[in-house]
Amino acid sequence: MNHHQLFGVHTPTGSWVHRIPALPKLTAISLVILAAAWTRTVPAGLGLLVLAVVLLVASRVPWRRAFLISPLFLFMVAFVCSYPFFFGSRVQALVTACIIIGSLLLSRVITLTTPMMDLVDAMVWLARPLDWVGIGAERFGLAAMVMLRSVPYLADAFSRVGEAARARGIERNLFARVTPVVVDAVYYAQRTGEALGARGLGDAGTPRSPQRRIPEDGVRGGRVPDHE
Repeated sequence: MNHHQLFGVHTPTGSWVHRIPALPKLTAISLVILAAAWTRTVPAGLGLLVLAVVLLVASRVPWRRAFLISPLFLFMVAFVCSYPFFFGSRVQALVTACIIIGSLLLSRVITLTTPMMDLVDAMVWLARPLDWVGIGAERFGLAAMVMLRSVPYLADAFSRVGEAARARGIERNLFARVTPVVVDAVYYAQRTGEALGARGLGDAGTPRSPQRRIPEDGVRGGRVPDHE
């Protein structure tokens, strides 16, 4: 599984979904997801899932890139929904699964149809109120970009280590499966920290220009590690 598979990467196709500006696209999809999560009704859950499918089909992104979901993520969804399924309402478990999967697919609508820089700029604009409480909006945008890269990478690390453990016949050895992932995560965090430090973000007091843009393929002065 490629580490970009969870959220996807920008895939230009020229569709009308791609032509929607990043800010209204991000705002509208975020509000739809929040509304579905807040109401937690059957129409909201199914509607969220149907909307995600319709937008992904309209984007004309290759179906494997748009709809393929890793077994690890599906296992996590099943784990989250198992409690309400067995000890609560099965309908509520179905709604929860629809909201989680629908939210993932809608997030792909954003990442697959929006260049990374445009997406980060939209996040920075939405986070401007954080400036009032001393949290830089541009720092928030950079943190979001790092998150978008880090979460899929860690998911891929779990998958790669699991495959290696099965090949060696030690898939039931928890220590053998977890330790390499922890080491890999620490190494990734160190490289990311070095790249951010090279850009001058290691010290909260470092003067920064609010007009400085975050490069799409990394950070100025050092790249965020990109593991393929």
